[in-house]
Amino acid sequence: MNRRIPLAVSALTATAMLMGTGASGASSAQSERSVSAAAPAPRGGKCIYKGYGGWGFPELVTRKGAGTPKYKYGYTKRYRRSLQLNTGKLHDRSAATLKYTRKGDKVWVTISHSKGKNWASCGHKTAKRTGDVITSTKYLHSGSDVKNRYMRACAKTDGKVWCADIGNKKNTNHSDNKKRYWWTDS
Repeated sequence: MNRRIPLAVSALTATAMLMGTGASGASSAQSERSVSAAAPAPRGGKCIYKGYGGWGFPELVTRKGAGTPKYKYGYTKRYRRSLQLNTGKLHDRSAATLKYTRKGDKVWVTISHSKGKNWASCGHKTAKRTGDVITSTKYLHSGSDVKNRYMRACAKTDGKVWCADIGNKKNTNHSDNKKRYWWTDS
């Protein structure tokens, strides 16, 4: 029996799944639409959204709030670190970036489709060395298949979890009465 055919088929299936098409051949737009329409994730729930390894080509990447004093020019600074939410102007993929890290620091984005009442933590990255600039996985911020998506940048440094304290939307969490800030393009 020739075992090369099953291995080749397995390799093609694995490649298709890594590319985000899966065995069904569904496009990333279709899968993003179905995920966005799904019930909101529980607070801090598992990430169910399609992530991207890159910004897309070509792309002009800026940070949310850049050039605006009201939004601290796009930076949240705590614990000697600098946190920001970057976004691409053409493909509208967003990601969190943490600067001035120490080994073991983490960065990610939280995504909500319920105006911040429920969210999922997505795209965690960890600093391998002190001084690394780390950027989370990228996620679509808006588009024809993505509506009402709120995003924010979060980090864990020195054992403390914190998120950006700037954004064009805010809400108050009733469990701890803290204000949370989000960015939305919708």
